[in-house]
Amino acid sequence: MKVFASLLAMTIALGTSAVAFAQTTSETVTKTTVTELSTSPSTLVLPGNVSYYIVNPTDSHVIGDYVIGQTLSPGYYVISERTGEVMATVDSSGHLVSITTVPSALPTQFRLVNGRMFFYSTDFALRRADLEAKVAADYSAGRLTNKQVSELREKLGYIALLETKEKKDSTYSKSTVRKIEDLFAQVNGNMSKFVAETNSKKARIGIRVN
Repeated sequence: MKVFASLLAMTIALGTSAVAFAQTTSETVTKTTVTELSTSPSTLVLPGNVSYYIVNPTDSHVIGDYVIGQTLSPGYYVISERTGEVMATVDSSGHLVSITTVPSALPTQFRLVNGRMFFYSTDFALRRADLEAKVAADYSAGRLTNKQVSELREKLGYIALLETKEKKDSTYSKSTVRKIEDLFAQVNGNMSKFVAETNSKKARIGIRVN
């Protein structure tokens, strides 16, 4: 009798556990389904641990900081504050979306770097980016050596450092401007000299230069 009672108790316990497991499984499936349905596939979700700002590409005007979930006008760009990369744009429905096609004519102060679009908020930053691209192109074409590239990039890095001395009214002191302009002149002058030297050496040994 005790054995039968024990078996009966075990059977009831197992039945109860099975019901509880079934209920738990059912609840888990239901919660997962609800979560999946609540995510809109048409809206790009940006990482929340990064600072962004908004730019109107028609005139390259900085609108202000971007707050995750903020409603934006169609066509605006969302820019990474740290890198300057264009992270998203706003479609006609107001959704944040990735830029799948780069404009054939880039807006003012925008440049393509390795297939990605970047925004340069100041004239100094834009000029520096153009010089960095020229250094890379001349190196790839064999017109600059590793040592020469390192020297040029060191000066460009110093320009970038000076750019951080921008005042609260988005201007620079006269001394900072003079230093930046002097460095730009040095980079341009040295680059022309380095390319001429390399081409001269190649010509002397019969290598065609371009």
